[in-house]
Amino acid sequence: MARVAAAAHAAGCQQARRQAFGAAGSANTWKLPRRFFGSFTAILDFIHAWSYVFAAAQAGRKFAAAWRCDEQWLGWVGHGQVGKVIAALEERPQERGLPVPSSLMESAVQQVKQRMTGTEQLWSEAGGAALLQWCGDHLSDGEILEAFWQRRQDNATGHRRYRKVG
Repeated sequence: MARVAAAAHAAGCQQARRQAFGAAGSANTWKLPRRFFGSFTAILDFIHAWSYVFAAAQAGRKFAAAWRCDEQWLGWVGHGQVGKVIAALEERPQERGLPVPSSLMESAVQQVKQRMTGTEQLWSEAGGAALLQWCGDHLSDGEILEAFWQRRQDNATGHRRYRKVG
């Protein structure tokens, strides 16, 4: 962002009659532009925001129903009634008995990432992939875990393969 700010300054953007910058809807995408272009008018990247609204409207719906929902939600967004979209999104999982927040999944992903990439965690790509597969299989329903152990036993040689370094 500092390079963009330097290029904008070199191009004379600070002296322009009308000054604006655009960014996506997420709060953290606005921090740097506000820091470097604080006096500029902030403009939401509408297509970016629309794509998120449309994706949310499509989740678990057939296209025709999703399209009707998307039209309604975009109307709300266009009139500054984002709270209505948020309320509609919060109602959907509760109707189906599903948890609302994604924080549980995000927390699990961070825990796995920390365990895979933390200090003294030396995984080969194949070993890391196998461990992640095992964890996923262990937590899921079905016979995938049994098939994993059977494949492992079938391919066992008693020798560990080391890559040549250098």
